[in-house]
Amino acid sequence: MRQYILAIVVGLFLVAWQSAWPSWATLGGCRPDLAIALVVCVGMLRGPTAGAWLGLIVALLVSSLQAPPVGGAGGAPLGGLMVSHIAVGTGAWLLRANLLADRPSVAMLITLVAVPAANFIELLFVPPPEVRVWLLSTLIAAPYTALLAAPIYLLLQPLLREPSQPLTA
Repeated sequence: MRQYILAIVVGLFLVAWQSAWPSWATLGGCRPDLAIALVVCVGMLRGPTAGAWLGLIVALLVSSLQAPPVGGAGGAPLGGLMVSHIAVGTGAWLLRANLLADRPSVAMLITLVAVPAANFIELLFVPPPEVRVWLLSTLIAAPYTALLAAPIYLLLQPLLREPSQPLTA
């Protein structure tokens, strides 16, 4: 239970940090998607169920912090965020299990694939006004987020790793 509460607290911190990302730290005006990186790391470390649940919680956090003003357009679409983040949380474990690796480099690789996949799912729910701008921002955000997935993974690894099971004869 402690691991799940810790993952939610880290999720709240990373989503708030993502929302307040300083403009000087953007690449081409794009911020990294720390929420996706977190969901990938938790999915890798705790399994598909934990990744899916944290994906749902993080989607609610992202949607609430990036909601448009009343009567405004834009913002984060809750339905698209929920579907994309749950899929990423589940898919991270499946990819990790197929790659048979538990390393930060695998978290970076999965995040590199997860950011465009999540953005495409969100695109289906709320199409952007200009596809070219969406594509460019996705191509910039994917490697930027993948680079930041390694420190997130290294931070969470000792805190969230599944306890080893004793050998029984």
